[in-house]
Amino acid sequence: MNQAQLIASQNTVGEFTLTGALNFSTVETLLPQSSSLWANANKVDNSIVLDLGQITHANSAG
Repeated sequence: MNQAQLIASQNTVGEFTLTGALNFSTVETLLPQSSSLWANANKVDNSIVLDLGQITHANSAG
């Protein structure tokens, strides 16, 4: 199976970080490159920091 187990945390300046078993194709599935969020994404190792101020709806897999 191709699954990602992510841990989400938010810092004091409002940046939201997803860490865990993560690869860029998984993140692209969750947040397509057409998303304006990619413009400000910092992609480093297995951590991706995004400004999620524009996101008003979040899915959670059950």
